[in-house]
Amino acid sequence: MNTPAPSDSNIPHRFWLLTIFRSLGTGNPLLIAGPGAFEHYLDGVPQVAILANYLHRHGWIEPVNNGHSGIARYRLSAKGHDFWHEGESWWRRLSMWEQCKVRVMG
Repeated sequence: MNTPAPSDSNIPHRFWLLTIFRSLGTGNPLLIAGPGAFEHYLDGVPQVAILANYLHRHGWIEPVNNGHSGIARYRLSAKGHDFWHEGESWWRRLSMWEQCKVRVMG
C-alpha cells in the first residue's frame, strides 16, 4: 500500500485529518458502532465519520478490541504515528496564509 505524503493535495480534508491524528495521538480512542449503525466517535472531532475508512484503508489505525457489544475501538498504528509526525512537520512549514487555505479548502 502506498502511503501519500502529508503535503499531497489528493489527501481529503488535510486539516481535519491532522486534527484526527492529534486527537488519536493524545490517546483518545476512535469508537465505531456497527456493523449497521455507522456511528463514529472521536472526542471533539465529528469529521472522523467521513475519514474513518480512509484512515483504515491506509493502515493508520488499528483495532484495540474485537468489537465487544458491537463497538469497535481503534488507536493509531505505528504507521499512523509516523504519518502523524510527518503531517505535523508539514504543517509547521506552511505559512499562516497556506494554513488558512488548507483549513478552508482542504
